[in-house]
Formats: sequence, C-alpha cells, structure tokens
Amino acid sequence: MRGGICWPTRRSSPVGEIDKDEEANTFSFDIKGNKVTVELVGREKRALLPGLASNWTELQLVRWLDKQIHQDDLAQPVLLEFIRRCIASLTRSGFDLVALSRAKYTLAPAIAQKVNRYREQESRKGFQLLMTDKKGIVETSFEYAFKFDPAVYPAKSYYRGGYDLKKHYYPHIGDLAATGEEFRCAQALASLPQVKHWVRNIAREERFSFWLPTSTDKFYPDLVAELTDGRILVVEYKGEHLKGDDAKEKENIGQLWEESSKGKGLFLMAWDKDVQGRDVTGQLRAKLAG
Repeated sequence: MRGGICWPTRRSSPVGEIDKDEEANTFSFDIKGNKVTVELVGREKRALLPGLASNWTELQLVRWLDKQIHQDDLAQPVLLEFIRRCIASLTRSGFDLVALSRAKYTLAPAIAQKVNRYREQESRKGFQLLMTDKKGIVETSFEYAFKFDPAVYPAKSYYRGGYDLKKHYYPHIGDLAATGEEFRCAQALASLPQVKHWVRNIAREERFSFWLPTSTDKFYPDLVAELTDGRILVVEYKGEHLKGDDAKEKENIGQLWEESSKGKGLFLMAWDKDVQGRDVTGQLRAKLAG
C-alpha cells in the first residue's frame, strides 16, 4: 500500500436463483437484486426479440454466449463452464433451448451481470481477509512516496469564498464550496499551527491525487496535509447522513494505513460531531495530540 507523500518545492451455479412463469413460452431475462429473473414476454414484445434460432444445441448456445460475455480476467474454459451451468440450470427448471436461444440477446447481459456480481463479492471477501489477517502481510511503504506535482492540479472548479484559507499547497483551492461541512473541515485544518501545508485532494485523478485502495475501487480522501514534524495527516469528512458501509470501509482502510505507517501517517474520519460531541476542530486537535 502506498504510504508517504512528497511535497516538492514549487517549481458458480445459479440453481435456486431462477423465477419462472409456468404458463410462459417466450421469456425475457434480467438481473433483479440477486436473482436472474425470467418473465413472460407479451405478444406485442415477442416479435421484437432478436435471434430466432430454434434448433441450437446447448453447446452452440453456450459458445455463442461466451463470445458475447468475454471477460479479459477469466480463462475461457472457466467462463464456458460457468455459462454451461447457467444454461443447464435453466433447462432443468423447465426452459427449453428454443426459448433460451430466441432470448439470447437478453440472456447474455443478464449472465454478464451475474459474473460481475460474483467478481465483486469475491473481491470484497479477499480484501476483507487481507484487512483482518494477523500475519503482517499489509505494509505501508514510504520508500516510494506519492508526489503532489507542483505544476499539475486538475481541479474542475475553484474555491471563491471570502475566507482566506491559508497554507494550501497550490495557489488556488480546487473543488471546494465556500460554505458547508467540507469548507468548515478545511477551515479547521488550515488553522492548525501543526500544519505546514495542505491540499484539497481531487477525486478520480489517479496520477495527481493521493488515494488508498478499497475492495472495489480507489478512495480519495478529502484533505491531505504535511505537518511541521514531517508526518502526513489524511482527513476524510463524512456528514451524519453518509454513515454506512462505504464510510466504514474507508475508515477501516485509513486506520490500517495509519497503523502500518510506523508513526509517519495519521488518518482521521471526521464527522460534524463525533460520539464525544466534539466538532471538527476538536477532532483534529485530539488526533494530533494523540
């Protein structure tokens, strides 16, 4: 896991997941929740279903679906077998190959979504195992530190408020409103004497912003600061209405980054009010005092 920040001088099988209308003989397939749902297509829609093959074998259908669903990270034999099991499950549930072949253009994206959902589930399991493993396999390295490029700051908009937010690393502050919770968080951070300089971190800019990995994506904390003692302080602000699994995962990875940084990094998930009733300024001061 990336650790430090440099501040350069400015210069499976789907059995049990199928819904079936026993009186239907032409079907539409879709993903709803955790199920592949199958519903009767009305007479007026039936004519719109592309692909009228009526004599395909199961193997021919599976191989056609494989070409449509191709996944770069899945070996073809694995994907072929997964699709075969999907089709076999449907036929065991009473669907004939004629109906499945006719609905192949709607069946393909449904199976593709199913593959993606399983991939996401397994990614989360693997990430959680990595997070909870006690054998010290996670390490934060400051040897190859991320560098804020002094010449490139790809903000989409700029702060235009009347309050002078001092010590920002770049001449202009990006993607920050002049009022609101995130502004108050930045205001509190900028006022701390322990802060040497700080950055309003720009989301979705992998090359130019600091990020930490999550189970499915990258996490771009709101504010990043270098303290006068050389430590890095990373702050993510969340309003009360945003408490949930996403916030918990970000806090979890942030705390892991801090714990494995050997004292070089600090992470704070800041709230408008924490459980002890402290505002953002109080939370920041407590973090630095700790």
